[in-house]
Amino acid sequence: MLIGIVVSNAILLIDRLNLLCSRGYDLHAAIMEGAHNRVRPILMTKLTAILALLPLALNFGEGSDLESTMAVVVIFGLIFHTLITLVLVPVLYSLFENTHI
Repeated sequence: MLIGIVVSNAILLIDRLNLLCSRGYDLHAAIMEGAHNRVRPILMTKLTAILALLPLALNFGEGSDLESTMAVVVIFGLIFHTLITLVLVPVLYSLFENTHI
């Protein structure tokens, strides 16, 4: 689940960046515009998954140790990968696109 959400959001961001570059945007302008356009859908997807896992992470019932630990790990993974999607993916895109020019 975690990898699927991260890869899906990164693909959507890169697709938007490619579209803007094909429309004649400068590389850095395309990155700024594409990240600005996709930040809300990315945050909405991640926040939905985090809020869905929050009751499981806060479950204090008997025998919920295994499930709550897994939910906490997935929540922190989603938070960490949000930063990767919004920061590292555009930086790597910039580096790889500069080598093809």
